[in-house]
Amino acid sequence: MPIPASVTDAATSNFAALKCPHCGEMYLHQENVTIYHRAEDARYTVVMAQNGHDMVVTKFPSEEVMNPSSRRHGIVIEFWCEYCNMEYTSVDSAGNETQMNKGAEPLKLAIYQHKGYTLMEWV
Repeated sequence: MPIPASVTDAATSNFAALKCPHCGEMYLHQENVTIYHRAEDARYTVVMAQNGHDMVVTKFPSEEVMNPSSRRHGIVIEFWCEYCNMEYTSVDSAGNETQMNKGAEPLKLAIYQHKGYTLMEWV
């Protein structure tokens, strides 16, 4: 079930930051991005998928894509949380901690159009 995206106002700045839907911390790192370009109720959707340094652009029948919008444009951004998705596994002789990724699934934030609104939620 989708979870509404939570943002918090930074106390000393004029910005808002996303919060991790699992732990509520703000230490999120952006990863891969997928953009769905679809004219209203169009038969085909152009999907632009960035994965690391690669970008793939493909046209698919609209019913075959994972677009967060059922009728229009959408964006899905993958994140990982520095706070709850990492664990400290060792400390070297100088007292430095070494981090190791737990390998959890990335968090996915969807931004999409629906009936004149722009919606944002974790999916």
